[in-house]
Amino acid sequence: MLIRAHCEDCDWTLERRLDQADLPEDENREIAARVTRTHAFRCGASGDQDSWGTLADVRLDMPEVRA
Repeated sequence: MLIRAHCEDCDWTLERRLDQADLPEDENREIAARVTRTHAFRCGASGDQDSWGTLADVRLDMPEVRA
């Protein structure tokens, strides 16, 4: 299963497997969420990449937690 993120402002994408790098699923979820949040703040299309600007329009699609 994949976690996917896409930025509508600059067409950036992220795909991360839930079992990436032999990490537990919850750690891969947190990594993907952090990378996505960082991109939303640092997207070059939403302002200066060297400073925190306005939020980019980034959509994160994450599969539901397995029972």
